[in-house]
Amino acid sequence: MLLAAVAMGSLAARGQDAKTDPRSPDDPTRPGYVGGGPGRTSTSQRRSGPGLSPADRARLIQSIEEQLAQMPCKDRTQKSPADRFVFTAIEAQGMRASVDYRVVQGLKETAEAVADFLLSTPAEAVRDWEALARVKTASAARKQIELAKTQSIEGRLERFPLTGRGRKAPDDVFVVGTAELRLSDRHADIRFQAMRGTGEVAGFLIAYTVGAPEQTQRLWHVFLRTKSDGDAEQFLTGLRRQYDAAETYRSSIATIYRAKTTRRC
Repeated sequence: MLLAAVAMGSLAARGQDAKTDPRSPDDPTRPGYVGGGPGRTSTSQRRSGPGLSPADRARLIQSIEEQLAQMPCKDRTQKSPADRFVFTAIEAQGMRASVDYRVVQGLKETAEAVADFLLSTPAEAVRDWEALARVKTASAARKQIELAKTQSIEGRLERFPLTGRGRKAPDDVFVVGTAELRLSDRHADIRFQAMRGTGEVAGFLIAYTVGAPEQTQRLWHVFLRTKSDGDAEQFLTGLRRQYDAAETYRSSIATIYRAKTTRRC
């Protein structure tokens, strides 16, 4: 995902917006959805610089190769070491992230490419990756990349319904809630904010989740999409007031982020 469209996120409807609704909880057009936290790969490898010895690098490659080897082929054909693997490469610096979709042929070659990406992390940056698909042909790989883009954070933000008149545009304003959830006691620090631009919001959310500290999960929720900064600020003020004043609403927010307790920052 680096230099390409900003992407990713497994989203599900939660909380006060998730009332009786015939649409799937994973439908991005459903009012309100929340995205998952860090480490979307099963091994959650994140490295900061080329500090590993050759033996450590070999162990990292082996770990990645073992993970990739478990992936089934998308067309249900017999697996082969010569299959093509589609994966995302994520780099976050500060509160901005870039994502690249990559295709490498060969099980070992893919594991080496992922390891080299992780081990060449620039200073002050975080890198992560996610395996997306195992396929036989280049055309199948391209189809998987297009599918991943539509299911990405940016793709889902693009499809999020607009409140008010007008047509959706890349520079719309989003009201977003973020939560830093401590896994030890399920306490979440909550923040509500308005941000403009689907690409900018997606980049922020990726960097936010990828940069989570150890034993912490960072989650997010979209409450509103609008054309107007004024409408967003009005909604944001009401959201904060409602959270501060109503215990039942704080309980709803806690449900969104799967937290036992919350505090607004």
